[in-house]
Amino acid sequence: WLYFLDLGLGSMLTQRVSKLYGKKKFDKLFIESISGIVLFIISSFMFVILGFLLSKFIPSIFDLNDIESKKIIPPLLLVILASGLNFINTSLKACLNGLLMPLYSSIITASSSLIGFLVTIILVKNSYELLSIGYGLLLSSIIAFILLFYFFLIKTAKFYNKKIYDTNSIKSYLKLSPIFILSRFSKAASKDVDLLLITLLINPEITVIFMTAKRVFEIMFNGFNILSNSLLAPLSNFGGEHGFLQQKKIIIKIFKIFFSVSILFYFFLS
Repeated sequence: WLYFLDLGLGSMLTQRVSKLYGKKKFDKLFIESISGIVLFIISSFMFVILGFLLSKFIPSIFDLNDIESKKIIPPLLLVILASGLNFINTSLKACLNGLLMPLYSSIITASSSLIGFLVTIILVKNSYELLSIGYGLLLSSIIAFILLFYFFLIKTAKFYNKKIYDTNSIKSYLKLSPIFILSRFSKAASKDVDLLLITLLINPEITVIFMTAKRVFEIMFNGFNILSNSLLAPLSNFGGEHGFLQQKKIIIKIFKIFFSVSILFYFFLS
């Protein structure tokens, strides 16, 4: 759900904040950040409400008795709350990345996840069963939210100038969202459809061979994807500080490097 609920807002927020940070338009930077976070909060609230409403129908859908419902529903509600809070955390991480503080968001995410995992193990040993998962995830989300919000405020509170958010900024996010939604749905719909077609139309044994070969290229693609995403904030910041033409030159150089390396990988793996 959260995959589609994001609407591509995270990457947009990172780039906009980073560009304004490069231009040193700090008053607009604060407004842009809060506008993005507000939109994430609204989306998260919708997700949590929808999750709570749907949870009421789970016993009837899966034909659960009262004992099974009492074991499954409470942990599920905790997981929904944790997921909603994590979605808000995504906006805070996007802002910190835009402020060129990715190390902070990475360390906070990793450490809070580790704490949540340890708490889950402790609760499992104390016979909390499925509730241990919900409590662990919720605690991890709360810790991450507190720390991310703290560092966000330290960095941006000094930029506050009467106005907190801008409705026009929120509208601009929503105008671009349909493009990202279409992209996400098409990506999800087409994922591994080739494997299904090969299995149905050719031979299951060929599917295994194809899947193995495909996996190698997927690893390479994911590596390039991580690199390209890590460049979003620095490139936006550079463009804001030095202008579009200088940014264009850097992007062309990076594209040439990526293209050359991908060709080498292709021939090496072939």
